[in-house]
Amino acid sequence: MLKKHKDKANHDPVPALNLESLDSRLKAAVREVIDQLGLKEAPGGYVVEREANDGLKLMVLIEGRSVRITAPDTAGFLRGVSYISQVIRTEEVIEETRQFDENGLMLDCSRNAVSTVETVKQFIRHLAVMGMNQLMLYTEDTYEVEDYPYFGYLRGAYSEEELQEIDAYGYLLGVEVVPCIQTLAHLQTTLRWPHGSGIKDNEDILLVGEPRTYEFIHAMIEAASAPFRSKKIHLGMDEAHGLGLGEYLNRFGYKDRFEIMNGHLKQVRDITAEFGLEPMIWSDMYFRLAYGGHYYGGAGEIPEEAKNSIPQDMGLVYWDYYHADEASYRQMLDKHSEMTEHVIFAGGVWTWNGIKVNHGRMFATTEAALTVCRERGIRRVFTTAWGDNGQETFLMEALLGLQTYGEYGWRTDVPSRTEIMERLEDCTGTNAEVLYAMRLFDEVPRVDKDNLSSQVVSKQVLYNDPLIGVMDRHISMGGGELAQHYRYLARYFDEASGDRSDPMRPHVLQSAQLADVLARKVDLTLTMRQAYLLDDSETLQRIVNTDIPELLDALDDYKAFTLALWYLYNKPFGSEVLDLRLGGQRTRLATARDRISGYLLGNYDSIPELEAERLSIDGRDDASLALNPYTPDNRWSYITSVNPL
Repeated sequence: MLKKHKDKANHDPVPALNLESLDSRLKAAVREVIDQLGLKEAPGGYVVEREANDGLKLMVLIEGRSVRITAPDTAGFLRGVSYISQVIRTEEVIEETRQFDENGLMLDCSRNAVSTVETVKQFIRHLAVMGMNQLMLYTEDTYEVEDYPYFGYLRGAYSEEELQEIDAYGYLLGVEVVPCIQTLAHLQTTLRWPHGSGIKDNEDILLVGEPRTYEFIHAMIEAASAPFRSKKIHLGMDEAHGLGLGEYLNRFGYKDRFEIMNGHLKQVRDITAEFGLEPMIWSDMYFRLAYGGHYYGGAGEIPEEAKNSIPQDMGLVYWDYYHADEASYRQMLDKHSEMTEHVIFAGGVWTWNGIKVNHGRMFATTEAALTVCRERGIRRVFTTAWGDNGQETFLMEALLGLQTYGEYGWRTDVPSRTEIMERLEDCTGTNAEVLYAMRLFDEVPRVDKDNLSSQVVSKQVLYNDPLIGVMDRHISMGGGELAQHYRYLARYFDEASGDRSDPMRPHVLQSAQLADVLARKVDLTLTMRQAYLLDDSETLQRIVNTDIPELLDALDDYKAFTLALWYLYNKPFGSEVLDLRLGGQRTRLATARDRISGYLLGNYDSIPELEAERLSIDGRDDASLALNPYTPDNRWSYITSVNPL
């Protein structure tokens, strides 16, 4: 059972601060975050003083009518500001030590949703008060490149001026903004255009060894790095599974893929050297080439060929958001350390699997990963907020994951989930319990604790076709308890939305509407086909007259809430995909209503779609499905139809 969300009606008095002793830049930085921290500026308030240090220590204490914050840098100081209300209230002294030199967020701006400049600034504010000092913008083709007009075409690409504005804001708040691009794979959305002709190995991967490929990469690196103060750049190069096996194979013949990868990396490294950049790449391709396509848990020693092929001035990013055991991270970090001194760890906040954040798996994997990173002395970490398959999860709902990185980044003990949620409320003003409850859209009855298998029940229910019913077998095995679960969530989030002081209230309203749609959709799945097979005309007539019309109204409301959030946070480009998906579901519900109505009127002798046998999509039988009837497949095209889309 969920805890009752906190009543925020009775607030403590808002602490007032006098910022006049701070230098102009620091004063401006505090003014950017003061509102979200529940503070205000006033001449008679507590005098805020900053004492700099060259080490890693943070200290916040009250001395009479002064608050003294000792911090190594701006982000550390702003984390100190986030403690002011607590220190005034309790008169305790806060003492912390920075655990990571770099601690940040990679924000996915390439999976349809491109965050507006204002949204990126909002993330920067959150990172700063959490004490995190880095933001990576993941942009495959969502930035403008001179002489390539189709690069980012109709994708909401950032202009150079927009990126400069983001960089300046990050600099003000002590958050280094780092470009993250792709220079090998994950480029399908741009290689479809005329400039991709002749420079692609396959639809997703660049053609290594082709001179025009490196002209293209040169232009990308120049455009991506120019707006930023930082000299760091993430070059990507992950998941290039077909490297050397497409047009490369036709043109140059088969070559050792280590050789292909190393040759490409050398040429790209020469380009970054031209611009004085400090590159990093994802590490998985070197492990996959060494271990027969596997990244995690490869047996045996790292081949010397792999160790010697990594430039020793290049950061190697180990990404892992899948394991909840510390042993897996120890093994992989040790193998990375054999290859380079510049090991960087990337975890994840689990925004990419469905419609809502999988906070359970985020906590379980992050707790294990960051414990081992601190143990192994890894000094550079960041978490990723991916948006796979259309980015239907709003990334702002991942604040709990950012706070987790913030707390592990400064505290020397192991923060509990409860403590992290309390800190989130201090840093953002949002109700962390309600945010945490959003995990229950997929962590439904019979799904394992923390949803470590990443079930995406809510997405599968939402997009399951009412007539074809690709997911019917799974939803039906969930039965009445699944519908009851979503009805409970609808009531919970509806009640929680009464807190108008919560900055995340629009998300709570959308969650209540989503839960209502899902409960109705499960009920329809359980009743419609069964009523048809039993020739229960009374139930079928009720479905036509009441159930489907009410579901359509609920779906329209959910669509309105969802698009409103999209336009609040993102550029409009990419929203057409949501329109098509939700609009398609609406059309299919209307078609189902018409098909049943026509059947009842005798216009159709039968409805073959409802007579077709329902199979599980993963081949499991009822005995297996009874334990956990759900699956982790999050692909809209697989959920909604078995036909090509």
